[in-house]
Amino acid sequence: MNQAAINLKSVYFLSASFSNYDYSVPFFVLHWYAYVHNDPVNCVDLWGLESFGEDPDHYLYLQVNGTPESRIQNAMKKYQNEKYVIADIEKGIQEFRCDNYVQIVLEDAGFNSSTFMAGDATQKSVQDHIDNALQQGKTSRIDVNNAPDLRSGAYVVYMSDSDEGLAPHSAIIIVDKNGGVSYTDNSSNNSTGGVKNRSFEDTQAMQTWYDGYSSFYYQKVDCSASNY
Repeated sequence: MNQAAINLKSVYFLSASFSNYDYSVPFFVLHWYAYVHNDPVNCVDLWGLESFGEDPDHYLYLQVNGTPESRIQNAMKKYQNEKYVIADIEKGIQEFRCDNYVQIVLEDAGFNSSTFMAGDATQKSVQDHIDNALQQGKTSRIDVNNAPDLRSGAYVVYMSDSDEGLAPHSAIIIVDKNGGVSYTDNSSNNSTGGVKNRSFEDTQAMQTWYDGYSSFYYQKVDCSASNY
């Protein structure tokens, strides 16, 4: 075939002499929808302005049903008045602790909570969630004095190894483009009040504030965990 007489168009050779496509050829991109985390149903990149990098988080995408952080924020607003409850089987009272709150927010926002948790929060502990995430390679331990420089977005965060004997804990954070952190959790301090929301300059300020925990574990909430 005369290479001068054809133009490469996507995966086809267009013949200038016959004004039609001669044959198809394999395209060099292995993952057609990598730019939307292999989820073209729920995610779109309208402008294609973000360059590709080795880390999928470099890809710019917008979610048809809202960005992960906007969906998480909307769900958080629905449950901001929830209280910390310890289960009492005899009285028929079901628990609603820190990971119960994380689970219900994730699911209300349209995300698969099993992506971030070892199972239903009523059956599993926060330590179970941490162990499961580590075993599956979804997270790694972050030392309290070495906070990560997180990209903007929503994250599930677990914390453990308390010097003060505190039980492992879970929360949800939203990191803005400047590194600021909006933190929300359902701790035992909420037994008489609603879910607590706090703001921090960055992740290091957040980790330092939460005295007692020496280990932190982060998982980003993105399109790949979406239920729709």
